[in-house]
Amino acid sequence: MENMFGQIDLTILGRLVRNHPSLVKKVQFKDGEHQLLNINVNERQQASDKGHTHYIRASVKKEEMVQGVNYYIADLKPSTFGSNTAQSQPQSKQSAPESDEELPF
Repeated sequence: MENMFGQIDLTILGRLVRNHPSLVKKVQFKDGEHQLLNINVNERQQASDKGHTHYIRASVKKEEMVQGVNYYIADLKPSTFGSNTAQSQPQSKQSAPESDEELPF
């Protein structure tokens, strides 16, 4: 999968968690208790007009889904940052001159 870019709207995320606290799982780590939200990253059938090809939604089992609740969290699109793309090719290394006579200075 290629690298993706997007923004998570914390207002939407906060509202989802407040209205549906059962989505948050409490897990004990070495440094204490953490609250986690399982997510799914899904590919869109068709890219949006803004270039979004994927989206993030809260991961909810079908039998636990509530009618009318939007579990959507964010849109994602392919990253255009050069060092993040899988297609970027490493620059070819120039070979060192074999003798001092070939140096340009």
